[in-house]
Amino acid sequence: MTTAKLSCRLFRFTESVHVVLVVAAMSLLCAGDTPEAHSPHSPANYRLAAGEVYCGGEPTGEGQFLFLQLQGIRTLVSVDGAMPDTALAEKYGLRYVHIPFGYEGVPETAGLALARLMRDVEGSKFIHCHHGKHRGPAAAAIALLAAEEIDASAAKLLLQEAGTSPEYAGLWKSVAEFQCPAADVELPDLVAVAKVDSFAAAMARADRSFDALKAMHETGWVASSKTPDTPAAHEAVLLWEAFREAGRHLDSQPDAMGAEFREALGLTQQLRAALVIGDEASNETADRVFNQLAVSCNHCHKHFR
Repeated sequence: MTTAKLSCRLFRFTESVHVVLVVAAMSLLCAGDTPEAHSPHSPANYRLAAGEVYCGGEPTGEGQFLFLQLQGIRTLVSVDGAMPDTALAEKYGLRYVHIPFGYEGVPETAGLALARLMRDVEGSKFIHCHHGKHRGPAAAAIALLAAEEIDASAAKLLLQEAGTSPEYAGLWKSVAEFQCPAADVELPDLVAVAKVDSFAAAMARADRSFDALKAMHETGWVASSKTPDTPAAHEAVLLWEAFREAGRHLDSQPDAMGAEFREALGLTQQLRAALVIGDEASNETADRVFNQLAVSCNHCHKHFR
């Protein structure tokens, strides 16, 4: 083959590859995406618990679901009160199982559901809560105990390494006292989306909005890079609405919570009003009110979570 013919073929090949890359890039742009938007990265506090069980924080966005798919995860298990994103999970070939519980401990029904998960669901599993440090690791420990894949000392070590707070004594107690169900015990059905108490669901939404506002508070109330279309004022509205919705269901909570909850709701209203204005003086007010709100929430969590 002559040099001229070889150069011609190389040119046509290079041109073809260039066309393919351009078309692919245009397709992404037309879809409103960029390659970075789908780049795989792990959920917060992602870790191997043992065997085929992983735990961590709630997966959010295409990239984190893609990461889980690439890791060989086939089943996602949410123990959080918020509704799982079953549509996005399905897009990446993942199945959701929803076993919600609170910070006070793992109830018996949840423990039995985790036992059934290990008995009936094959393949790698990712068990998550919101942050991935407390309820998720506790659930992972109980699932592994139910399958007799770890012992009590390994379960305790799992919580320690995950950073599970000693303040959540109920979670530690549930793991320490868990007993494998007998062979003849009826285990509950596994569902993709469980019915959740309205108060718990509203507080789960409030938890997310509070985290977003905390990040903005640290950067002078600038919108997060993850949610650039959600300014601080709007996030404050979402938090206020979540608190207001939760307040409709206080009859399911201890009477003593009412006063503290009303204080938090009032502070959230002040925060919302300050952030709507958005000037320097109102941002200083927002800083002060947010700090008060953080103290109020921590005090309430200490007594009632």
